[in-house]
Amino acid sequence: MCSTDDGQDIQDALKEIIGRRTVPQVFINGKHLGGSDDTVEAYESGKLAELLGIEDYDDDL
Repeated sequence: MCSTDDGQDIQDALKEIIGRRTVPQVFINGKHLGGSDDTVEAYESGKLAELLGIEDYDDDL
């Protein structure tokens, strides 16, 4: 696991920007997707592939 000395500052900045301190927070092309649960949901629904411009993806990953 990786750690950083400025983790608290990063979480504080996230709180100011998006209202959440939890990590990870995923951004695609500067647009906030959400945390890990939101990312998994976007993957399962196909929204993540759409946001990434992937037409064919393997949903068995």
